[in-house]
Amino acid sequence: MNCPVCNASDSVLIRNYHSGKAIFQSMNLVRCSACSMVYADPMPSDEILTEYNASYFVTAHGGLTSDPVATAFFSGIAWVRIGHIKRYLKKFGLTVKKILEIGPGSGYFAGNWLKLQPETKYDAIETDTSCHELLRKLGVHVTGMDEIKTNKISYDLMVLSHVVEHVSRPKEFLTAMSSCIKKGGVIFIEVPCRDWEHKSADEPHLLFFEKKSMMELLTSLGFSNIQLSYHGQTIEKLKLGANQLSFLQKVRVKLLNKGLSGFASLFYKGARKNMKPLEMAAIDSYEPHIEHDEPSWWLRAVAQK
Repeated sequence: MNCPVCNASDSVLIRNYHSGKAIFQSMNLVRCSACSMVYADPMPSDEILTEYNASYFVTAHGGLTSDPVATAFFSGIAWVRIGHIKRYLKKFGLTVKKILEIGPGSGYFAGNWLKLQPETKYDAIETDTSCHELLRKLGVHVTGMDEIKTNKISYDLMVLSHVVEHVSRPKEFLTAMSSCIKKGGVIFIEVPCRDWEHKSADEPHLLFFEKKSMMELLTSLGFSNIQLSYHGQTIEKLKLGANQLSFLQKVRVKLLNKGLSGFASLFYKGARKNMKPLEMAAIDSYEPHIEHDEPSWWLRAVAQK
C-alpha cells in the first residue's frame, strides 16, 4: 500500500508486525522513504477496526482501571496536556468556549478541563460505549458527526490524545474530524513517538509518527502555526529499559510503592498548579512534562486551522 500520510509508493520493510491477536496477523511494519512514516501494511479492514474499537478498553487493555496510582497517572498527564495547550492559546491570544474531544476514554482530560472552565461546552465522540456514562457524569455531551453536522456546530478546540495512531487513513480521518473546527480554531494531537522501537508489541497501533511525518500530515491538511514537540523519556533511554531511571526517580518509585506520595511528589519538577501530590508522584519518572530535542516517548502537535 502507499504511505497513508504522503501517498508515496516507495517504502522499506522493517520487520513483521508484533501482535498476539489474530486480527493483526500477516502484517508488516514498513517505513515511507519520502516522509519517514512507519505504518502497518496491509491495514486491517474498516469492519475489523470498527468491531475492535467498539470495546477498545476491554480488547486492548483489559478494561478501565480503578487503581488509584494508575488513575492519578492518567489525571496527571491530562493536567500536563492542558498546560501545554493553554500555553499555545496564550501565545496566539486565543480563547476556548467549545471543545470537541475525539476518543476521550473515561474522560481524564475532559474532567480536569471542566474543573478549570466549567462553562465550556464540551462534546465528545467515543466509539467505546462503556465510557459514555462516565463522560456524561463529568458534564460531557456524547455526540457524533451526524449530530454535529446537522446542528452546524463549530469548535474552538479539538483534542485527539492517543487516537490518530489507531486509524488506517489519517488524512481522511482528520479531514472529516477537523471540518467542524472553526477558522482559526486549534487542534491538539498527542501520539506515541516511534514506539515500535522500544515496545514488545505493536498492537493496537497502526501508525508510528515522528516530527517529519506529523508535519507532513498537518501541512497537507492546511494547518498553520504548527508546533511540534517531543516529551517523556527519550527513545534511546526507553530502549535501555527501566534500569536507566535516575537515582531520584528510583527513590520516588520506592516512596510511591510505600504510599508516601507526598514525599514522592517533592521530586517532581513540572508545574504544580492544579495537581495533587499523588498525580505528581505518579507521572514523574515518565517525564511527560519534560520536552526533549530528540525523539521521545510522546509527540505533541498543536496547530491552527
